[in-house]
Amino acid sequence: MKGNAATRLVRSCVLVATFGLAQGCLVACASAPAAGPGRSIASEVRLFLNAYANDLRGGNREAIAARYHPQGAYLLGNGAKSFESFAELRSHYLTAWQPPSAFEWCDLSIEPISNDAAVVAGRFVWQTAKVHRYFSYAALLVRHEGTLRIRLEDESQDPDGRESGCSQP
Repeated sequence: MKGNAATRLVRSCVLVATFGLAQGCLVACASAPAAGPGRSIASEVRLFLNAYANDLRGGNREAIAARYHPQGAYLLGNGAKSFESFAELRSHYLTAWQPPSAFEWCDLSIEPISNDAAVVAGRFVWQTAKVHRYFSYAALLVRHEGTLRIRLEDESQDPDGRESGCSQP
C-alpha cells in the first residue's frame, strides 16, 4: 500500500469493516431473490455502477438518492464514519449536493459475496470547473426488493492529489 502509516491503517480498517459487514449481510441476504435469469451479480454490479456514473454526470439527484438502501447507509471516508438514514441521504442529494462536470470510475474490482450482495473496490476521478479530485472507493451493494442498493460507501480523497491513469470498468 502507498501512503504513510496512518493512511495505511485507515485503509486496512475500512477494508476489514467492509468485508465484516458483507459477511454479516450473507445471513440477511439469504432469503432475497437471486440475480436475474442468466445474469451474474458481477454483471448487475457493472450495470449499476455505469448507471450510477451516468446519474452523477447528469446531476440526476433523485436517481442518485434512490441508489441507497431504504434503511440508510454507512458512509466512510478520510478517517470518518457515519450512518445516514435514507431521508438524510435523500435530503443531501436534493439540496446540498453539486454534480461534477466530469466523472470517471477507475480500476474497479467486484467481489461477489452472494447472489444478492457484492463488494466494490476501486477509484474515481471527480472533476469540477476548477479541480480534478482523485478518490479511492469501496462499497457494499445489497439487493433490496430485487434491486441493488448501496448499504456502505467509502469515498476517500487522495491526500497527495496524484493523478493516475484510469481504465474503464
